[in-house]
Amino acid sequence: KVEVCPNSIRPTIKFEVIDHQSIRLKYGIPSDACVFIFSGNLSKGHGLDFLVEATRYLIDYNPAFFLIGGSGTHFQHLETEYKKTPSKNVLLYKRLPAGDFEQIMQTSDVGLILLDKCYTVPQFPSRLLTYLDHSKPVLCAVNEGTDIGSIIEDNNCGKSLIHGDMDSFVKAIRYFCENPGKRIEMGFNAHELLGKSFTVEKSYKIIANHFRDLISQ
Repeated sequence: KVEVCPNSIRPTIKFEVIDHQSIRLKYGIPSDACVFIFSGNLSKGHGLDFLVEATRYLIDYNPAFFLIGGSGTHFQHLETEYKKTPSKNVLLYKRLPAGDFEQIMQTSDVGLILLDKCYTVPQFPSRLLTYLDHSKPVLCAVNEGTDIGSIIEDNNCGKSLIHGDMDSFVKAIRYFCENPGKRIEMGFNAHELLGKSFTVEKSYKIIANHFRDLISQ
């Protein structure tokens, strides 16, 4: 009597071609950096202080650059933290118009999923679908109450670790920076996962099948 009907989207058929170098120049992003993005709702449940600490730990690691943006209860907190101790490897931005966000998303290399280890309620952030749609590998720092990390690793489209494990997080950041070929491979697998599990067509079939069962009865 219970069936999973996952979050779903209609996959983008074709993205607008952009000049990645001009976009990076516009936002002050190093042209040769591996860009990690965390964008959308910025709230307490993500445990964003862990990300702040990680970016400071990696402040002299030039191959990595972090985009953090959106809106939410913790945006001002992040702004205060980065004003207090500026980080040259971070761009913090407020919610962007759809076209600008699309450019930022396309020029990024790895999507971040964060869920604070203090929370045990299962969560499955919808931002994952944006990453999969853009063929981005995913780095999860999450709690044990969600299966999002195991889904990512089982489908070889990213890495997962427990939120707060700084050593593992830093190792994962370095891995993505130093293995561009693996990023491409995992990104391809990410888009395959979207088509296999998270499309509106799949959700429709799950729902419609139950109506057909009722009609047949």
